[in-house]
Amino acid sequence: MGHVIGIDLGTTYSAMAYINAEGKSEIIPNIEGERITPSVVLFEDDNIVVGSYAKSVAVSEAERVVQFIKRRIGSDYRILQNGRDNTPEDISALILKKLKQDAESFLNTTIRDVVVTVPAYFDDKRRIATKTAGEIAGLNVLRIINEPTAAALEFSASREVRNKTILVYDLGGGTFDITIMKVNGKDVDVVATGGDHELGGKDIDECLISYFQAEFKKATGVDPLTVLAGQQELQSKAEETKKKLSSASSARVALNVEGRQAAFKVTQSQFEELIDEIVLRTEMNIELVLEETGLTAPDIDDILLVGGSTRIPLVSKMLTRLFGKEPLRSVNPDEVVAQGAAILANTIAIESGQASPTANTALPTISDVCAHSLGVISLNDFGVPENSTIISKNSKIPRQASQIYGTIRDNQSTVDIEILQGDAKDPDDCVKLGKARLENLPPSPAQSSVEITFSYDADSILQVTGVFVPTGQSVKTKIEVQGTMSPEATQRSRREIQNLNVE
Repeated sequence: MGHVIGIDLGTTYSAMAYINAEGKSEIIPNIEGERITPSVVLFEDDNIVVGSYAKSVAVSEAERVVQFIKRRIGSDYRILQNGRDNTPEDISALILKKLKQDAESFLNTTIRDVVVTVPAYFDDKRRIATKTAGEIAGLNVLRIINEPTAAALEFSASREVRNKTILVYDLGGGTFDITIMKVNGKDVDVVATGGDHELGGKDIDECLISYFQAEFKKATGVDPLTVLAGQQELQSKAEETKKKLSSASSARVALNVEGRQAAFKVTQSQFEELIDEIVLRTEMNIELVLEETGLTAPDIDDILLVGGSTRIPLVSKMLTRLFGKEPLRSVNPDEVVAQGAAILANTIAIESGQASPTANTALPTISDVCAHSLGVISLNDFGVPENSTIISKNSKIPRQASQIYGTIRDNQSTVDIEILQGDAKDPDDCVKLGKARLENLPPSPAQSSVEITFSYDADSILQVTGVFVPTGQSVKTKIEVQGTMSPEATQRSRREIQNLNVE
């Protein structure tokens, strides 16, 4: 197996780590010497550039730059670049290929086996799509792990943690997760998870950009966002200002767009007013997860911060007000997820006999939950199709559960079982995973019993059994959730991307 590494494939930045000779997780810098790599891809005529340079020209070369692709993973979105129709998995694979190359340069060995992290609130289609991206990049994805769980692995590996209930608040560049877990030594037991995969630091930047736009128009009478130079200037200054206001009470902003200037100061209180709604949305998610678990604020022993946006003071203020204690600042929020992924990768390598434990190695155990409910389409009392849950959100994995349904008319000869993943009542707002059918049923009255059993495991494999109770007739199907790309398309992309020059 050789070296195994952990990769945090982020919306705005990605990071990678390995376990060093002392048995400690260590960040792998990219070839440019940076500890985190912007998840931005520039398509040049002959080369593909991933990282800081691509980020620096993201506005001026907007038609050739792709960023924030993680928000599209698992969808049928397509990006036409250099005459090629790219899927989100393809773009993610280019980022992973860059990380793979840089890790190989740093460790002086071939890298193939990895653990990749995803937001806890990702559904199975997004998880499988992330794994597909790794395959296209020439990697063997040993496991997909939730980002908050990875953070807890690194947290518990670097200090003594005994019987604590920890809340992980993960506000990344493009996604938000909230996870509650019990940690005892190296054992991580996830209790519940929630979040919003359309909320993150990118949204905070956009709040600042809108404010800058208004201030510039006030000073010059011109809208700076109507020209590429203005878009790039405001985007750059928004990120710079956000970072300054993470440690200072105010920040001076000087904008220069095509010879027109505007200068003003942004105070911490102004910044907090601009982003208050975003932080409030994260607070509402926290309260929802606490309610679902029956826990209250005093039940939480520690709050662990993950993601660069958690450096914003308003986040700490909100959490301190809510829980009556300050969040921990003992881990690097940009790096802790990759480090935890490296710990799991090393654990898998040791358990498979491909790596040897160091003297101080204590292997972790992880118990996780379903991020979303699993169910079937049934008719309610008004004859309207709805999502009927069989395995509830936040159920422990592995999990088996059954539900009894009735046929809808006399002498019904077939029963179609349509399988869903999601928490909404409307089936159209859920992910459709597959179908199973009971056939050749004998004549029987309406409401004859049909028992449906789900068995779901940590590898996102769902076994579905349907039994027509009066006769015992049954049907079984195994649902391995597919991404948006077929195996043939995946292999074709892999061949094509292996021939591309990525730097």
